[in-house]
Amino acid sequence: MYRFALVPLLLLLPACAAGQQDKLVINGVSPGSTVVVMMDARTDATASGCRNDLILISAGETSLGNLREPKGCNSEIAIFSRDHAMVLTANKDWWTDKPGDTVTVDLLPRIRVPVSVWVQDDNARLWATMHMTVVETLYRENRVGVEFVASIRNLSEVTTDPRAGQIIENGIVPVAGGHACRNLEEIQKQPFYTPRTLNVYYVNQLIGGRNCAILESAPNCQSAGSFLRGDGNITFVSGLGSSSHTVLAHEFGHAFGLRPAACGGHVDVFPERFGPDNIMWKEGGLERTRLTLGQVFRMHTHRDQWGGTMLIENGLRPGPGRTCPPHLEGYTCPGLDLDWP
Repeated sequence: MYRFALVPLLLLLPACAAGQQDKLVINGVSPGSTVVVMMDARTDATASGCRNDLILISAGETSLGNLREPKGCNSEIAIFSRDHAMVLTANKDWWTDKPGDTVTVDLLPRIRVPVSVWVQDDNARLWATMHMTVVETLYRENRVGVEFVASIRNLSEVTTDPRAGQIIENGIVPVAGGHACRNLEEIQKQPFYTPRTLNVYYVNQLIGGRNCAILESAPNCQSAGSFLRGDGNITFVSGLGSSSHTVLAHEFGHAFGLRPAACGGHVDVFPERFGPDNIMWKEGGLERTRLTLGQVFRMHTHRDQWGGTMLIENGLRPGPGRTCPPHLEGYTCPGLDLDWP
């Protein structure tokens, strides 16, 4: 179901004599492990030499032939790893027309993402614990480069207000075609809301899951821009056991910028390009296990009118980010379905 548009990098690079090749050196790759590299570079001196989204697998040092001075081409490197944060770096001075250039990149530990999970009873706590375990596993396996540090607390631990549960329940209401987020300002004033942190609320409703970056889901991509901003740090999940095991993996994808849903934030709008095993397929359960490279790139970089990825909004990655909605691609935005090698 996935569209593969990858061309082996070495087929695009000019041959050089041994010892006279450009090199990419990546410090910090775990012994016996590899990382995935996506590069934009000029591979030859012709007008068509600009190459975007070249993919390679590296164990730490990779020969690149003779890359050329950019001269208007994009010059960028993104690195994805199970054990490290995604690296995104650009420099127009890396490569010259002569072989022998070396670029060195240091890997950093996975980004620690704090999550405040709020439950109203022990049953919801069990579901929350399981959901967080699943999301941690899936995000590591898909090279998102984050680790979640979750605190699961009952509302009674932070407030004696008898209205607390109802304040949360009022935050998510049924509307035509699904559920919408409401009254978020009231939640944001409570001791059971942690600013600049992912907050997950388990409610006594059959809702599945709903991230509130956009207050109400647009019925189509053309109208999505007119829908109001909410709070991407607020996610509601059913505490009644009606949600799939992968619900938080899916909703955190929205929190990290895979939106609007109608524009490819839900990949079932592209059934010819994605299958139900993708985490961002709208409806699904245990079979939702995959994110593409194009999705993970956006989860770290996307900027939009609804706050962009919470990794940047919450100060976990440097900004300002770039506008890469799921349905658009270009030299700064890889295709949403650009997959792993």
